[in-house]
Amino acid sequence: MKSARPKVLHDLAGRTLIEHVLHTTRALAATSTTLVVGHGADDVKAALAGWPNIQFVEQSPQLGTGHALLQTEALLSGKKGTLLLLYGDVPLLSIGTLQRLLESHHARHAAATVLTAEFPDPYGYGRIVRAPNGQIARIVEERDASAEQRAVHEVNSGIYALSLSKLFETLHRLAADNAQGEYYLTDLVALYHQEERKVDALCVDTPDELRGINSRIELAEMAKIVRDRRNRAVMLSGVTLEDPATTYIDEDVTIGVDTTIGPGVRLQGRTSVGAR
Repeated sequence: MKSARPKVLHDLAGRTLIEHVLHTTRALAATSTTLVVGHGADDVKAALAGWPNIQFVEQSPQLGTGHALLQTEALLSGKKGTLLLLYGDVPLLSIGTLQRLLESHHARHAAATVLTAEFPDPYGYGRIVRAPNGQIARIVEERDASAEQRAVHEVNSGIYALSLSKLFETLHRLAADNAQGEYYLTDLVALYHQEERKVDALCVDTPDELRGINSRIELAEMAKIVRDRRNRAVMLSGVTLEDPATTYIDEDVTIGVDTTIGPGVRLQGRTSVGAR
């Protein structure tokens, strides 16, 4: 992002990226919510001080996704249930998709369920490698993939449902023998496959939900998607937008039925218009 501000605190339609994720997950009624923070940890904690029931753990040094999850061991080890692993810079995930992921994970009695997608151009994403029986055998990162593996179009989103049973025991077996010298969470899949523990997948219907943000260009592209979705919802609720292309409405704005919004209007924060 080339910014002094932590990436997850950049604004998207009136909410920070991490707040989009938290608003989505709040509807799932999780027993606990734990945020792994690294760069700008104090800023992130301060920005989320008003959010209830959030636990923070710091990852220092930052040695990969597997290492990040391992930092939660002191808080989650010994607990039962399912851990839903999300990312603070993937703000478009819907409640419906996460509910389907959890339902599939429980119904199929999996140790891990990976949210995947089919991309016409999968460059940059980890590829899903399947065993002859169709189950996921491993996930290979782009930089470590062979030419054959790079031809695979099914990609890893990085979003997982994980059974807490034996999770941290297996995480301690991760090795950093890769191009980045990091502990990849994706290697957990290969370890489970070796142990004959079931690794399942749920492929999303709308890959845009899995888009992450790593630059201001991607932030602007995401803002357009969010703006178009918000404007559509507003119009379906009974509001007239004379020129949706030039209308900007933040997520927490409320607008009364039969209100007309003219061209070039920006409504921010918790603004209320036309509601009686």
